Amino acid sequence: RNKAGFNNASRLIATREGLIYTKQITDVISKIQAEENILLAKRKLANDESVKAFNNTFSFLLVSVVIFLVIIFFIIRRNFTARKKVEEELQMIFNTSIDMIGIAGTDGYFRRINPAFEKTLGYSEKEFLSKPFLDFIHPDDVQATLNEVEKLSHGIPTINFQNRYKCKNGTYKWLEWTTSPVGTTLYAVAKDATSRIHAEEQIKAVNKELEAFTYSVAHDLRAPLRIIDGYAGILQDEYNQKLDAEANRLLKNITI
Repeated sequence: RNKAGFNNASRLIATREGLIYTKQITDVISKIQAEENILLAKRKLANDESVKAFNNTFSFLLVSVVIFLVIIFFIIRRNFTARKKVEEELQMIFNTSIDMIGIAGTDGYFRRINPAFEKTLGYSEKEFLSKPFLDFIHPDDVQATLNEVEKLSHGIPTINFQNRYKCKNGTYKWLEWTTSPVGTTLYAVAKDATSRIHAEEQIKAVNKELEAFTYSVAHDLRAPLRIIDGYAGILQDEYNQKLDAEANRLLKNITI
């Protein structure tokens, strides 16, 4: 039966009518393939456009990131350069200052000092940093210094505090301190006030001598003045009628 159907189909194809059916089927298949090709081309185009859009977006983001990183780099570099310049300027001030500049701790040790310390006191930086600063202070000024450190440890700054520091040659110099506390760190600046304080002491001594001299002169003149006043009073009492008005006026001025 199958063989007979196949033979009939073959005869149908071989006929004119079969050729028409075959062509129609071929045309349908061709249309389907063409539509599939069109759809495939559209999908490929859409995919290409998506890839292109993605690539453009990615490129834009990449360029933006690069530009951002470049800007950040220059900002950091500029800030670093500015900071380095400020640090160099501060270091220059620290090294060349005629005032003594130091960084100490509330533990009683200096952590850093500038060259003015050695110029003023004679100790090297190593010598000065190796001992508590109380070891260099005059015994009579130790307690006052401890009191100031106690205030500094509570955040109270020191202004124009004076104490005596021992020099390497054994003499003492008066130093005048201004110190600002930051936590347990003390930022201190000191001036050599020795000459000024000695001058003030000399002025005080001279003033005391002048006061003593003035008192002595006033005391020594007191007795003669009393005598003069007494004689002037006698003249007024005994010879008032015999003296003219001018003489009486002069005697009155003496006794006032």
